[in-house]
Amino acid sequence: MKEIKFKAWLKTNKRMYEVANIEWTYRQNISVIRCSGERDYFPANEMTLMQYTGLKDKNGREIYEGDLLKYPNGEIIQVIWMKNPASFSPKEIDLIHAPEVIGNIYENLELLKGGE
Repeated sequence: MKEIKFKAWLKTNKRMYEVANIEWTYRQNISVIRCSGERDYFPANEMTLMQYTGLKDKNGREIYEGDLLKYPNGEIIQVIWMKNPASFSPKEIDLIHAPEVIGNIYENLELLKGGE
């Protein structure tokens, strides 16, 4: 069974949150209960949820939608969700060639554009 987990990028303060629980409120806010037990409420339109793919990189780090993976040959790819067919792209993340999570598109977009 695939583990369903999320991280959340809050656009207004440019901060990543580890999400322990998500509750939708009647005002279209998302309640994020962080692993520390603290609860924060954010407007849904200010937050981007990043879903866990169920895969880990060569260092055992979880791979999420929006993460940037670097392969030993120097290639950097972005993990994205594709609606049709429903899957993460690249469709099969090549774990044989040991990619490493080097960041994500919200905090490290410059890595995807060629600078590291």
